[in-house]
Amino acid sequence: MELLVAGVLLTGVVLQKRYFNVSLNACDSYSGPRSVADMFVAWAKEEDEERQRRASVPCDRMVSVWVMAVVLLIPTLTLGLVGTLSTGVRSATVLSFPLWGPLAGLFFLGMGVVMVWKFAIKPTLVFIYVVIAFPFRFTRFMTRTRGRRQQHRRSEAENTSPSPSTDAEKLDGHGASCRCSVEQAGRICCWGCGSQSCAGCSTTITPKTPRTTNHLEYCEPRCSHCYLGFLCHTKSTKERLEECSHCRLSEPTTTTAKAEGQDGQVSVCPKCAAESPEMVQSCREGRELEELKHLARSSLRCGQCKRGLGKHGPRWWACCECGRECTSAYHPAWMS
Repeated sequence: MELLVAGVLLTGVVLQKRYFNVSLNACDSYSGPRSVADMFVAWAKEEDEERQRRASVPCDRMVSVWVMAVVLLIPTLTLGLVGTLSTGVRSATVLSFPLWGPLAGLFFLGMGVVMVWKFAIKPTLVFIYVVIAFPFRFTRFMTRTRGRRQQHRRSEAENTSPSPSTDAEKLDGHGASCRCSVEQAGRICCWGCGSQSCAGCSTTITPKTPRTTNHLEYCEPRCSHCYLGFLCHTKSTKERLEECSHCRLSEPTTTTAKAEGQDGQVSVCPKCAAESPEMVQSCREGRELEELKHLARSSLRCGQCKRGLGKHGPRWWACCECGRECTSAYHPAWMS
């Protein structure tokens, strides 16, 4: 019986080695996680070498697991069970040792269980883990790539500031008609249209603050968790926070702008100075409205817990002073 078991084991090893080479050729055309990891070289660099080895193992093992089960594992388990149960028949076998039969049966049974775990159960679990974890890893990789790209663009924008020049054609917008020396007069940004012009040709006016200015300065996004916590902690009348002056954003603002100076005066270009203050205010409000739309479409972070909100999902906007929700139409409630 022992010679028969040894022959079966040797035959199984030879056949398994032969079919294992066939399984490697079959895996070359497999378009699973291993091929995708090879395509995304940057993602493969960030993963640990041990995880890369694990990701490539299931493909090879899953093809040869059935050969191992039929040729090697099933005979081993069968002989182990027979050797364990047949104590009377095997009591007069090799070396006349009465416990040889049960011990040999337990040995082959344990070896079969170990091989089942190593060549069948463990590769299957690793394969399932790779298939499930790959989308999350790829999402994390794309998030890191997008963050690095945005950081690179911001650094480029900061490093490529416009250099002063005496050429009037290099001035943007309405400032192109200015013929003054920029080195001597300096460069200012028009409060209304946002164009650049020299400080000597600019004019100061006292316009009204647009309603969009408060939304840009005091409204900040909130995640669903923080917004739900705010609602749960402000149920009673006593615990409700009082509405600050910045929360009345739907009412028309009658105060003058204080951002540019203490007296409410702002600098505008010569073309905006020729227009009425209401027209300049409308131009400023249009620019800020476009900035609000761009801000809503971008990836934001919660102003309280600093978690990323992403480009899709609900948007909760609250006042940074008192925490009350801003229900203005300037802020979209959902981004799809």
